[in-house]
Amino acid sequence: MGGGLGPIPYQAKLFSEFVPVAEMLPLAQAVARVFARLGEKKNRARARMKFLVAQVGIAEFIRLVREEREKLPYDPRWTSYLDEAVAFQEQLLLPGSAVDFEGRSAEFVRWARINAQPQRQPGYSTVTVFLPLGDINSEQLRGLARLCRRFVRDTVRTTVEQNVVVRWVPNGSLPDFYDGLVELDLAQVGAGRLADITACPGTDSCKLGITSSRGLAGLLHQKFNNGLGDLADRSDLKIKISGCFNSCGQHHIADIGFFGSVQRKGNHVAPVFQVLLGGTTKGNASAYGLSVAKVPAQNAPAVVKRLADLYTNEHADSESFPEFVRRLGKARIKEELKELTALPSYEENQDFYKDNRQPWDFHMSTGEGECAGEVVEQSEFLFEDADRLVFEATLAFDEGRQEEAVAKALQAQTKAADALLVQRGLLLSDKYNTIEKFRKLFYETGEFYAPFAENFCRAAERGQQDLGEELTRRRLEEATLFIEMAQTVYSRMAGAEV
Repeated sequence: MGGGLGPIPYQAKLFSEFVPVAEMLPLAQAVARVFARLGEKKNRARARMKFLVAQVGIAEFIRLVREEREKLPYDPRWTSYLDEAVAFQEQLLLPGSAVDFEGRSAEFVRWARINAQPQRQPGYSTVTVFLPLGDINSEQLRGLARLCRRFVRDTVRTTVEQNVVVRWVPNGSLPDFYDGLVELDLAQVGAGRLADITACPGTDSCKLGITSSRGLAGLLHQKFNNGLGDLADRSDLKIKISGCFNSCGQHHIADIGFFGSVQRKGNHVAPVFQVLLGGTTKGNASAYGLSVAKVPAQNAPAVVKRLADLYTNEHADSESFPEFVRRLGKARIKEELKELTALPSYEENQDFYKDNRQPWDFHMSTGEGECAGEVVEQSEFLFEDADRLVFEATLAFDEGRQEEAVAKALQAQTKAADALLVQRGLLLSDKYNTIEKFRKLFYETGEFYAPFAENFCRAAERGQQDLGEELTRRRLEEATLFIEMAQTVYSRMAGAEV
């Protein structure tokens, strides 16, 4: 209980190894009552069970739930639905059979090898209909429904990876099923492979989107079919992309995760992506990716190629990508990506100031005050310091120096806050109180996203004591998000406002 991604991921805590089926509904009811009574009421952004579990601790939360469960009067509806559940069990349409690959096309054989997985039940396969970008039009969807009615019964599902899964397809029917998908233009190969990218809507339709996550996913898919074809079929790497920090694309639990941000250089703003490495879905998301670099959106495909090649050339036998990242170290990986992190000026290359698959400028601010050049430059240096410090905090965390990691994370946030304050006209030589000025000029005015501002102020109040591994990791996530939000606010501040 209490797990979730979002801007800062929280690993779910174990309530019980086993819950009898008759206890599922009363247990859920008890949990809901505890959360309704003690969960956040004023701050909508923190109205999540994960925050309550983190606040009271899993042991206390379990005690409260069990106490609440004992209070619940018996309700026959807790178990009456079980008699009806039998009607929803999967029913087979056709008997299992064997597939004959003799004389079949190479395209079918490749599709069957990658997109169809044998079930435990002999004679059947589960077919994944691969949907690049998760897109399927109405005619294709109707056609897929007709096709499925020929071979299966009521067993069509959508997946977290944005594909469609069809279970209980008889192996002998795979050739006909494939031919039907070909007619619908739904027979693309790549399910579960590197080309099978998960991406949120991003700026295509989401008001919170900062960058075009679908644009990057589309560009990568295009390159996998032309130029990066040697990578497309890899099954040892997964890519997930979010258009902002909110992790709707699940970037925290990908081998290679991207989330969109913005970077201002002079009076122009470019789309950039934070690169997170080392996340996994295994073991109850036992590891979340942490940022190793920030790269221009235009360079993201090259980053994927560089990382994939590095993993191919230097990984040990049977070493997963998260294990490889931990062994190699983020400092080495950051050095490998160094040349791809540079953002040229607008005058040097205007393409870097356009988002992927978008021909217009991402954003451009033409205002310029008399002293804008000097102040903007100082702000950008402060942001560079912030990025350096938060990366150093990540290295300290990886090496077990948690108190140092917490201290550097706070220093990084302070540098980013100073960058905004300098842009507002304050001078570092004035020796002002950063927390006090930031709170007055950006937090209380609502110009800065409140949850991230609150995290910064709370971290400053609590200092740099050793928080333990889980809380230290959250501090690093909070610092990264604070810096990215500061960059976003900075990008909205025209030079003429100085």
